[in-house]
Amino acid sequence: MRARDFIGNDASARPHAVAAALVAAKYEDRASPSSRNLPKKWVVSAGQRLYIAFNVMTKGTKEALRPHQVFVLLEHAETSANIVFVADLQKDGTYISDIDMNKVGADFDGHCGKFHARLIIGDSTIKNAIDWNFADIDIATPPTPIGFVKKSEQVFFEPLPSITHQFRQPAKRPPGIVSDAFTLLCLAPLKTAFGRSSALRIVAGQALAATALQTTPPNSHCICKRGVMKLPLVLLALAAAIVSAKEPSVDNFKVGVLEKGADVADLKSITLFSKSAEKWVVSASQRLYIAFNVMTKGTKEALRPHQVFVLLEHAETSADIVFVADLQKDGTYISDIDMNKVGADFDGHCGKFHARLIIGDATIKNPIDWNFADIDIAAPPTPIGFVKKSEQVMKLPLVLLALAAAIVSAKEPSVDNFKVGVLEKGADVADLKSITLFSKSAEKWVVSASQRLYIAFNVMTKGTKEALRPHQVFVLLEHAETSADIVFVADLQKDGTYISDIDMNKVGADFDGHSGKFHARLIIGDATIKNPIDWNFADIDIATPPTPIGFVKKSEQVFFEPLPSITHQFRQPEKRPPGIVSDAFTLLCLAPLVILVGLWLKIGINFSNMPVNLWTLLFHAGLAAIFGLYMMFWLRLNMFDTLKYLAIVGSVTAFAGNRLLRSIASQRKEKKN
Repeated sequence: MRARDFIGNDASARPHAVAAALVAAKYEDRASPSSRNLPKKWVVSAGQRLYIAFNVMTKGTKEALRPHQVFVLLEHAETSANIVFVADLQKDGTYISDIDMNKVGADFDGHCGKFHARLIIGDSTIKNAIDWNFADIDIATPPTPIGFVKKSEQVFFEPLPSITHQFRQPAKRPPGIVSDAFTLLCLAPLKTAFGRSSALRIVAGQALAATALQTTPPNSHCICKRGVMKLPLVLLALAAAIVSAKEPSVDNFKVGVLEKGADVADLKSITLFSKSAEKWVVSASQRLYIAFNVMTKGTKEALRPHQVFVLLEHAETSADIVFVADLQKDGTYISDIDMNKVGADFDGHCGKFHARLIIGDATIKNPIDWNFADIDIAAPPTPIGFVKKSEQVMKLPLVLLALAAAIVSAKEPSVDNFKVGVLEKGADVADLKSITLFSKSAEKWVVSASQRLYIAFNVMTKGTKEALRPHQVFVLLEHAETSADIVFVADLQKDGTYISDIDMNKVGADFDGHSGKFHARLIIGDATIKNPIDWNFADIDIATPPTPIGFVKKSEQVFFEPLPSITHQFRQPEKRPPGIVSDAFTLLCLAPLVILVGLWLKIGINFSNMPVNLWTLLFHAGLAAIFGLYMMFWLRLNMFDTLKYLAIVGSVTAFAGNRLLRSIASQRKEKKN
């Protein structure tokens, strides 16, 4: 579970960490994590995500560590306000904090700019807590959407400045007959379009009367140009708005209560400006789905007003919450309210809500404010993590809750059909033991690491036995030795039964290694009921599964200690053969050259046909250069350099050889002649 808590400027309210661990962050820096920041300049826009991944392990032994508090804190550089994001533990042992600015931007309360990013790790079982400012990040938070607030609910604490308006000196007015004529010309189109509108005739009559009396209507300005008085700008704007305004209408308005992840089906249609007589009930795990089209009245053209949203107003306190309807590609407006995701925004309000559709815009007339249904909503209770008693701050005592509920006309809760059982993984529900309310089970309950603790019961009003839907219904397991506790919310079923199915294979890691004797308590509370229930119904021995340690690749392991120095030693050269062997093989390599020279001497070499000119010299010099280039290639040049030089020398040698052959051929031709 990711927790986001905007803490503010109070340094004492910041989360403290009393722990020690070594963080293996995924970057190339081998310095101490608390001594230096990342050198990169980090900028996160409103449409991006800040992704942080790391491993936590014990210093020295490098064993995986699971501290109780691991989170990332972003502290505003100017105001010192901060916001906390809990790092989620993955199956491979990596902690990941994926901060999507589109989703959590509203939690920044408009703060943007430079933030100090700090990693905080702590636990009561370790020492030397880590509080590491690893980077400074520039964050551009998305603009906060403005909700629909009534004028009667707007409160201003500062005195408004006094306004002293100074009108300009009126210019010289033209004769009255000229003003009347131009006023009638301006009002002529309005008379044609809205001849039957009594309200417009009254406005036009007042304007004409003011013009005839050479007076200016209150709170308006008249502009004179070339001696002609124009119609006051206020009236012109009003007339233009009346002409261009469109009246909205709603079509295909459908409402339904869907299960989480279910397809859209079985929606009920409601006619515009009528109120549904059906009883709508939305539980903490369901969705309220609303779909409709907005169009102009009469022409049935699609309309895209600026404000289209669903407002849920609490029947008792008049507190309201607004959900903007999203425009789809096909022109349909949809408001899909998932109670699992937005339940925390209800601030604990539950019960009867007046559901209203509000449509408005500056370009339309007769805005829609339509109460289409009354809906009973059970907002999900805020999940409570595994918190020690010494760290629990400002928990409202049940006595105060009971006193506040007694002042209101509240109902007293009761529990019926309370059954408990220990089941195997995947087994059907059977052999459950019944426990009477406010009595403690004498049976010895033992839950192993692979079993499930199954609890089922009904909540109803005392005396009348009517079904009751309190806001907080959960099972709390309190460790007998350390008083640390963990909370499991009881899920409401369709038949009205509350079930808490605790699978140790899935939730064992949430126990943070605590095992042994636990006090099992059932807690039921609400602002609308009196005498909340806090009942210790059994003592249970729980064996939590060991926390799996993920496999970390060697390439992903980061060590901050200096590595040992490496001294490279070359291997000893192999023993060389005797010198006589080397000389013998050298002579064998030179033997073909000796044979070639001997054959030339036997046959005879004729140099008389060789012409003495420049081409002869260039050709033989080119041949010698090519052989020399081969030798250099063997000694020091690489293939690419050798080919580059060979292309130059070879071209000159080929050209010179061609000229040499032509000169020899010409000499032979002269001798024959």
